[in-house]
Amino acid sequence: MGAADPFGLLVAFGARHPSVEVRVEQAGSAVLLERLRRGRLDVAFTAGPGDAAGVRLRPLARERMVLLCAPGHRLADGTRPLPPALLAGEPFVDLHPQWGARAAADAVFAAAGVVRTVAMQLDDVHKLLEVVAGGHAVALVPRSVAAKDQARGLVRRELDRDTCWEVSVARPDGVRASAAVRALLARLDAARDDGPA
Repeated sequence: MGAADPFGLLVAFGARHPSVEVRVEQAGSAVLLERLRRGRLDVAFTAGPGDAAGVRLRPLARERMVLLCAPGHRLADGTRPLPPALLAGEPFVDLHPQWGARAAADAVFAAAGVVRTVAMQLDDVHKLLEVVAGGHAVALVPRSVAAKDQARGLVRRELDRDTCWEVSVARPDGVRASAAVRALLARLDAARDDGPA
């Protein structure tokens, strides 16, 4: 999740608390939030924006999103931030709508009143980067995705507006946290005090 490492935290937590059963599910933030509301999860790491009704969100990190394109693409040259209107009609590759980065990208274009064309929807960020590298589409991704080794050689461009994406830990609202969840949140606080989660 870029600015946060939920898997590392959960592995460390499981090693420190071997009597606690730790099960990990990977899914889009919208799916995880719904599972929290239904009582099927105790805690989830989500990326937003998202519908936070019925859940309590605890922000962990924020980062800007950037546009990625292949070298040689019409948008590759230049350093000035791009207005979303300039991207209307440009084919995008993106994650499925349940994923937090997709919701953040959709929100940027909706706020600008720009309809964007999502030509490909994927569930794998590395495949998304391959598509961009092939010159088939552009993508709006969190800065940490643009910093991945697989993105080396791609061109990054800023947009001319706030494009922040937030990672949070979520738990059901109105439900007392179990001792295990309280211990996990305390471990999270300790990890944040020591450096990035």
